[in-house]
Amino acid sequence: MGKILFGFFTLIILFAIACGGSGGASASFSDAERPETIEDDVRLEPTPTVETQLGEYGGGGGEVTSLEDRGFGAPQEIALGEEFMFEEVLTVTVDFRELVSDNRCAEGSTCEEPGQAVVKLGVRSGGMSMGASDFIIESGAEGEIKKLGRFSVQLVDVNPLPNADGTLSDGYVATVLVFRQ
Repeated sequence: MGKILFGFFTLIILFAIACGGSGGASASFSDAERPETIEDDVRLEPTPTVETQLGEYGGGGGEVTSLEDRGFGAPQEIALGEEFMFEEVLTVTVDFRELVSDNRCAEGSTCEEPGQAVVKLGVRSGGMSMGASDFIIESGAEGEIKKLGRFSVQLVDVNPLPNADGTLSDGYVATVLVFRQ
């Protein structure tokens, strides 16, 4: 058994000597000169702040895009039949599918009851449909908030008001707010 171990260790030593030994880097590598100098990366802030770590994220070229510029926490107008992509960690897409009803008081009219508008908004998060939901807003008040997963959607306003003759106007636009709760 001892002869086998002695023979094994001898082979390992001979192999190590044949491959250059254990003297570290080879001569050709250790003597190599690097023509350029390595400089510090000046694109990144050396001391990140809480605002840049939590409230904003970098885009690939070192630029920083605020949450508001990507739609989160800022009201966004969405025309009937259109969609808006709110971009945070996941992309949240809200589309204004339908004006279900609108019995709000017409522009310039005085009504005993303020009335309400009901709109159907579709929501997708990260490519997965969260379904469509009816959002109600009363005239003169902000609409309801619905929590969908890690974020909330609020209908802030619907324009225009119905016509004075009670018919619906054209070109409806829903103002929507998406935020974390």
